[in-house]
Amino acid sequence: MSTFLTLHPALAWATLAAILLIAEVANNSFVFAFFSVGAALVALLTGLSVLGGIDSQLLVFALVSVGAMLVFRQRLQGLFAGSKQNEYVEFIGDRVTVTQTIPPQGLGRVQYRGTEWSARTETGKTHRPGEGTTIRRVEGIVLVVE
Repeated sequence: MSTFLTLHPALAWATLAAILLIAEVANNSFVFAFFSVGAALVALLTGLSVLGGIDSQLLVFALVSVGAMLVFRQRLQGLFAGSKQNEYVEFIGDRVTVTQTIPPQGLGRVQYRGTEWSARTETGKTHRPGEGTTIRRVEGIVLVVE
């Protein structure tokens, strides 16, 4: 294998870039993508004979990968993650059935879409088992009802 790397370093870097890209698709962490970009750039520069030895290749790989990750990772995560405020917005206005009493200042349980959820009241009213109520918003894993 060392002969392959010595004779075809650009191909070795391109192979590494492809492997890292596959790892990113499988992992979706926005880490491997930057290392893939670094490896692809080193493959290109090595193929064009801009970079010579392994020391300069590793230096460019490290600088480009880490630099791009530090500069762009948070921006890209925010772009692809979407807004947390819109999460579960489709629940608002739906009806639920109380399965465990919801006291004015505490948590109870409701049945919604076949699953039991923790719930608290927005109005301070006590809800008894069997009653129906309406979802007003979602706070984490707690449904806030009327």
